[in-house]
Amino acid sequence: MKHFLILPLFLMALKAQSQQVFSLESLARDSIEVIESHFTSAYDSRPEQKSVFPDAGETELQNWETLHTSLGEYLEKQNVHFPVDVKVFLRFYFEKTGAVDYVGYLMRVPLDADDKSVFEKHLAEFSQQTNFGMTGSSPYVQCGTVVFKKSKQE
Repeated sequence: MKHFLILPLFLMALKAQSQQVFSLESLARDSIEVIESHFTSAYDSRPEQKSVFPDAGETELQNWETLHTSLGEYLEKQNVHFPVDVKVFLRFYFEKTGAVDYVGYLMRVPLDADDKSVFEKHLAEFSQQTNFGMTGSSPYVQCGTVVFKKSKQE
């Protein structure tokens, strides 16, 4: 019960500080479920599951790939480099307009605290300036895994 009381304060703090990014490891499962309750899946191929874009499979996939590509390009432009291939599960929570509301992430490869902090900072900056490119009937969520390649040694 206390998570339900704390969560609205947590979400308001995220918005107020423009910190739209959080580690999925840092929240209790019931807090994540509360967040999830405000969003509908963008696309789900299972007909029994509700989706905001039930017929947009290819368009939604292209936009999702573009989002990942743009994030990778943004990190490269910001000179963010990793010592190893970094596999990250990303869960983007979008407003109806396609603007990013929040991003949850889970590192599948351990990074030191500095590299993780740099990644989170730039993910937050990227999220504030990107749009999914699809307007929905309600806020929606899309998730997937991306791999950012190890920086080439010079």
